[in-house]
Amino acid sequence: MRSLSNILIVGAGQLGSRHLQAVAKVSEPLQIYVVEPNLANQKAAIERFKEIDGYNRHRLEFLNGLPVSGHFRFCVISTNSDVRFSLYIELLNRVKIDFYLLEKVLFQDIQDYDINRYPDPLPPTFVNCPRRIFDLYNWIKYEIKEPIRSMTVNGANWGMGSNMIHFIDLASFFNASSQYDFKKIEILDLRASVREKFKEFDGSVQITFNGGCDLFVNSLAHLPESIEIELDFEEKRLTILESRGEVHELNKATGDSVMIRQAKVPYQSELTNKVYDELMQLGTCKLTPFKDSLALHYNMINALNQVLKCENGICPIT
Repeated sequence: MRSLSNILIVGAGQLGSRHLQAVAKVSEPLQIYVVEPNLANQKAAIERFKEIDGYNRHRLEFLNGLPVSGHFRFCVISTNSDVRFSLYIELLNRVKIDFYLLEKVLFQDIQDYDINRYPDPLPPTFVNCPRRIFDLYNWIKYEIKEPIRSMTVNGANWGMGSNMIHFIDLASFFNASSQYDFKKIEILDLRASVREKFKEFDGSVQITFNGGCDLFVNSLAHLPESIEIELDFEEKRLTILESRGEVHELNKATGDSVMIRQAKVPYQSELTNKVYDELMQLGTCKLTPFKDSLALHYNMINALNQVLKCENGICPIT
């Protein structure tokens, strides 16, 4: 009888339990280990796991701490940013893991974005900024085939501190570059995050990527709650309404606007299984490679540290 592939999920809070739901959709029977000492989180994760048809083809076991040995095909680290670096390093030193998926914001400490802090070679490691694998954004990048002059993200109360990296990553995907500079950063309403010990904020940011594309990111109280993303091309402008799964095109010459595409924006519980399958089949996936994401994160964390006057290079976002 063929032995089951071992999967490890470290952290089963709100997001980690969605990763677990997605892994439950993998057709191959798996042995799934979840590191989650919080009993309430364990209970919620089990309930979500059992919502998936065919969940019982897998074996699920909870652990109170990291494994000290063994071989795992795939590992998701979906903890808060303050402990992710130490957990990643500990696993690299202890356990054989073929592929890693790390949640964002990667780390708090600016020093942890130095690639020289990591073993060489690293197992293939990817960072979960998933918009670059959405069908919608791949259609824009590969079918429209026009350079994007600017990208603007507008919304209210969407957690700019913890989520800005998603849009930096998307702009990087469109521009095929991880090199950018902050031209403006304005922090408004700095406040305690819903996650204890962390901060959240609203504000406005302007970034310029190598190649000339500008990224404007705004989380302001007077804007609509739902995020709108505008992509400005030479002759047209696309507006993406993710909450409605719609893309509208404005013809700059005529002023006419028409909906040109509908596309469902997938949940995390619909993505991790596809990432796993792709890794097993191809040995890689379309998410952001770790080294590229280190560069994207570094500029953001460095800029926030300066504006927030963070002590010892520790940025309090997750």
